[in-house]
Amino acid sequence: MTEKKEDKKQDKKEDKKQEKPKLSKKEIEKKQERQATIVIGIMVFIIFAAIGTYAGLKMSNHFTYNGLNFQKTKYGEILLYSVDIPVASSSGQILGHTHVDFRNDPRKLDDIEVDIDGKMVFSRKVYISVEEPIDCEYKPVALGNLALFFHNTDAEIIWGSFTEEFAEQEELPHITCDNASTNTVILFRQAEETSVKEIEDDCYEILFNGCEDITKPSEKFVLEIIDQHMDKVNDLVR
Repeated sequence: MTEKKEDKKQDKKEDKKQEKPKLSKKEIEKKQERQATIVIGIMVFIIFAAIGTYAGLKMSNHFTYNGLNFQKTKYGEILLYSVDIPVASSSGQILGHTHVDFRNDPRKLDDIEVDIDGKMVFSRKVYISVEEPIDCEYKPVALGNLALFFHNTDAEIIWGSFTEEFAEQEELPHITCDNASTNTVILFRQAEETSVKEIEDDCYEILFNGCEDITKPSEKFVLEIIDQHMDKVNDLVR
């Protein structure tokens, strides 16, 4: 019996040793302050991380190319690269902007050869002349965006073919650089190399190598026009 009593006393002593000392009210308040500071610090970190992520995403969706600000926007599976082109009066006053959408990143079109001498001047009538039927999925995109660009400059678009047989078959005007020399002519055809060339004054050739490249030279052609237009605008605004 005596041993059991001693064991109980020993257990009580050990329990007392294991008991945590009670904190004073001041110590409790300090502990709560430390916990609150940690929580606030974590919240501030999360907020700044979110702001940084948003800013990074926003910056990644905007870039400058040839002095113009492009915006990258995704509509479902379609990715567009958009830019607003300033339109200036002869006195240098900015009258407005023309919106242009590209399917290709303009920075990735720099390797396409462009052989154009001097200033490009376009008539009020623009003939887009194809060689033959083009069996490519993105043909409507390539030709449609090209036509839309000129339409937005108030030009009249006339479709034709520089292959006489195809023109007759499709009941299109037979358009070449020679028989439409008083107007702007754009010849669009497949070739071994993707490029943009000036054949003669006011007559251009857009060449694409394979369906995967069909939108690239037409957009490079538009970028070349915009580049020359911006040189003119910058001269007027100065």
